[in-house]
Amino acid sequence: MAKHVHIDFDTIFALLENGVRRADVFMGLGLNASEHQPAISHVLAHQGPKIELVKEELTADEREAVGVEFGKWIKAAGLRELLETFQLFLTRVYHALYVVHGIKGPLTDKALIAPNRFERLGLSDQAIELQKLVEVSNEQLEILQSLNQARNCYAHRRGLVGAKDVDQVTGIFSLKWLTLIIEAVEPDGNVVSGEALFGYHFTEGAVMRVRVGLGVSQFNAGEELVIAKSDLKQICLCVRSIGATIWQAAFDASIAAGVQLAPKATPEIEASLPHGQDDDIATTTVTG
Repeated sequence: MAKHVHIDFDTIFALLENGVRRADVFMGLGLNASEHQPAISHVLAHQGPKIELVKEELTADEREAVGVEFGKWIKAAGLRELLETFQLFLTRVYHALYVVHGIKGPLTDKALIAPNRFERLGLSDQAIELQKLVEVSNEQLEILQSLNQARNCYAHRRGLVGAKDVDQVTGIFSLKWLTLIIEAVEPDGNVVSGEALFGYHFTEGAVMRVRVGLGVSQFNAGEELVIAKSDLKQICLCVRSIGATIWQAAFDASIAAGVQLAPKATPEIEASLPHGQDDDIATTTVTG
């Protein structure tokens, strides 16, 4: 008797997208609140019994210190939300491929661990294990490892880079992420990018383009890990982008193994693409 299994690839990708959006929105709310002037009240509750764990009236310096520490707390929570969702997403992807491997495979000649063991692995080990089934590039792996280490700095060391975070050879911790680079190419080949674009006059016109590059911030042990809000936004997009690449590779591997896209009423192993997947570089031409 034929064995029918339904794998909803849309739901797997939606899990990642929802987590990225939650991290983006909550970090935005929290970090904007931490910088708001006048400072937002820090008092947890004015109603009920008067419980004073901290004084209600703070000096200007104390309010500033509370805002700074609150910002660190928000970054720790946001990165945790982002990366824990990503780990759950990887677990769902691995589980789907594990099923395809067992029914339509083999997808690999390497030994696979059971999904419940995969779920208990750390982020880096999950990505390495997933490499047995689909391509996860070394650059993607390095990015995920650095983001996970950044989360640890905020969660366990109050935002300070520890000795265990830095490279043992260089003594530097490198935070890495994919970033969108906007640049203009003039007819003579001159490239203008970043802040230099503001106020620049293109007398002969230019081609504007957006490409994906690698963002890097470096820190020594003992330094505070400072991530700008604009970089956090790019990091959210980066995690979604890496997830989309892994998701697409899993989908393609399933189709190549013989998984069929079937109507909902009679599925065998079913998969479908989410909308809006487009990794092409955008270009446009402007004139002076």
